[in-house]
This record gives sequence, structure tokens and C-alpha cells, in this order.
Amino acid sequence: MRNIFICAILLVFFVAVLPSCKKGDLITGKTNGALQVESLALPNTPIMDIYFKGVLLDSVFPGGTAGISPMMIVTAGDTGTVAFTRHDTKEVLLDTVVSIPANQKLAFRIACSEELGIRGFMGEASTVHGDSCKVRFFNQVTSLQPAGVEVDLCLFRFNAATGDYDEFYTFPAFARGQMTEAELTLPVVDKAGELLQYIARLRDRATGAFLEDEFPMKEISLSFYGGAYVICIINQRVLRNKNRFNSSSILL
Repeated sequence: MRNIFICAILLVFFVAVLPSCKKGDLITGKTNGALQVESLALPNTPIMDIYFKGVLLDSVFPGGTAGISPMMIVTAGDTGTVAFTRHDTKEVLLDTVVSIPANQKLAFRIACSEELGIRGFMGEASTVHGDSCKVRFFNQVTSLQPAGVEVDLCLFRFNAATGDYDEFYTFPAFARGQMTEAELTLPVVDKAGELLQYIARLRDRATGAFLEDEFPMKEISLSFYGGAYVICIINQRVLRNKNRFNSSSILL
């Protein structure tokens, strides 16, 4: 009888404790943390291996997320390099130095497209409201930005009161083949619910003049989408056998 009574007490204890801890949860009070990596499904995104301080933790596929189940547990308080390498060649595509927080998950959202030439860390798309768009810009201009010419990316918004475009933001040193580190959250509609119109121009950092295409035009039309996180690619296309400034957007 005494043994049965003790077993009953132990059973009640385990039933009470088990609901407080689920598979995939970090155990609070322990000196650990975790990593989670989402790889965006962009054109020609490779399978990537994830390393922390030189130790292979997991692999992530295009459009997939690593570190959910099983979790990528790491020691809290550690400071080191998180590196993302091509699975086949081990080439380092992205890396960054981090400090692991205790009892928390350090999440990464990465964009890596060999076709587009994009490599970078992205923000969280779920934070974008329906009347706004979160955007980063990528410079894919070729011949219309001559070799050796450094440019700023200047953004303009249409002013209905004046009928003109007002410059409101500048990304300095908008280098070819690179993405802006800063991201903007832009309204896509005004207070009356009307769509806002945006254009961009490339300003020569040496002369202060705006670059022209072969038409010649300085303006680059931009299209943004409410509630979306986008990469806006500034590039060029051939129209009537002439090179024209152009932009395209990738929704993430």
C-alpha cells in the first residue's frame, strides 16, 4: 500500500510538470539560446549550410526555414560568426558576428539569389501594415551607369498640390551590384486613400547631375504594394533599340 501511495504522488508530480514544457521550447533558466534561419525563395537561391563559430549546425533550402524542429541550440553568451555557405562548394555567401541571448531565438531572414546578384539580411515581413510597403533597393544598372561613376539613389513622391515630384529621401553611394543596408517603410496611399506615386533618379556624386538614359529620361518609375516587403531592383531594359532606365519589384 505504501508503495502504491508513493507511485501515485510521483504520477501527479509528472502530470503537473509535463504541460509546462513542450517540444521545441527553450528551457528557461538554462544557459542556452537558439538560431532560426529563413531562406527566401528567390531565383537560383542555393541550398546553404549554417555555421556558428565554425561548427555546422544545419542546412536550409530555398523557401524553407531551419531551426524550428529540431531547434538549433547554441550556448547563451557566446559571441562569434554565423556563416551561410553554399552546400556544394562551401563558398561563404553571407556572414555576421552575433552574441547569443539567453532563452531566446535569434532569427535571420536571408535573401541570396545568384541570378539577381542579391545577398543580404532582410527584415520581418509580418511587421508591414496594409497601407505601407517596406522596401530595400538593389542596383543592377549596367551601361547607363558608366564605369567609375558613383551615384546616389534619390527618391521622389508626387505632390498633387504643385503637380511636381518632391525629393524626400537619398541613399548615398548606391553601388552597382549591391543592396541598400537601410530599408524604408513607405506609405502607398494618402489620407484620402488615393495611391501615391513615386519615382527615383540617380545622381552623379561628382557633378550633382542626374544620369540620363538614351531617350533621354532621368526618371525611374517605382511600384510598391501595400502590406508587402519588397526588393526594388533598379536596372535598365531595351526599348526601341535604346537603353531605358527601369525598375522591378520582388515580393518577399
